[in-house]
Amino acid sequence: MCGRFALVDDGTNVAQQLQLAQGSPLAPRYNIAPTQPVSAVVVEKGRRVLTHFYWGFVPSWAKDMSMASRMINARAETVAEKPSFRNAFRRRRCLVPMSGFYEWQTVGGRKQPHYIQVAGQAVFAVAGLWEVWESAEGDTLQSCTLLTTEANEMMASLHNRMPVIVPPRDYGLWLDVAAPLPAVESLLRPYPAAQMTHRPVSPYVSNARNEGPACLEGGCIGVVVYFNTRLHHYTNKRPQCQYRTLGRARRPTVGASYSACGAGSSGLREARPHKSGHLRWPPSPCQ
Repeated sequence: MCGRFALVDDGTNVAQQLQLAQGSPLAPRYNIAPTQPVSAVVVEKGRRVLTHFYWGFVPSWAKDMSMASRMINARAETVAEKPSFRNAFRRRRCLVPMSGFYEWQTVGGRKQPHYIQVAGQAVFAVAGLWEVWESAEGDTLQSCTLLTTEANEMMASLHNRMPVIVPPRDYGLWLDVAAPLPAVESLLRPYPAAQMTHRPVSPYVSNARNEGPACLEGGCIGVVVYFNTRLHHYTNKRPQCQYRTLGRARRPTVGASYSACGAGSSGLREARPHKSGHLRWPPSPCQ
């Protein structure tokens, strides 16, 4: 799924990357959550413009907004047929710009947030749908949802779903409501894993009320290592890092996980064998 993301651009890269008719200044946002307003690109009178939608899709036929928080994502596999989304899929498609999005990985019983980006792109775009809903009192709401697809090889270690990232060359196709639907549906696929990156960030971002650059600071995560046929999981607990045994491994190997101790740590430390014969991490207490 895609339940949290960041757009830290001031509007310059958004205007250039999505070829807007006119740029709009944006305030950096580091922790965008469902039911908040999100920036989105639509086509109006043949021009791409930036607008804002409520994140949480409310179908035009809904009696109230109660379902919005449950419809922040639409599955690519069923979006063309599902009654809630099929009309919007045909007539009201949008692009939601992001600097990166978050996903949580369970590590030793705790959830570690990761920040995922498209390599080499300050801003990328996710496929979205929008809708107009009118209340019984006559008030209108423009809402949106983000499309998701199966995870690629990189994302699979974090979650089994990922947002549908649209390549820049296909922005026009996605936004063109006159385009043949088979061509549009061909865009609903996982983005290449080799063109994406991810890194652990501070648990500060896990609270949707938190905002600011601290959301993207580096965070401590556990490291799983296999050594002397025993599996250890090392976790951060200030003022000192500790580890605990989780189970046995079939053969002594070192896992591919990594760790940076302390928010904002700039490098990794080498794990060294302890005198007991086990591989200890970290080699010294966290600073």
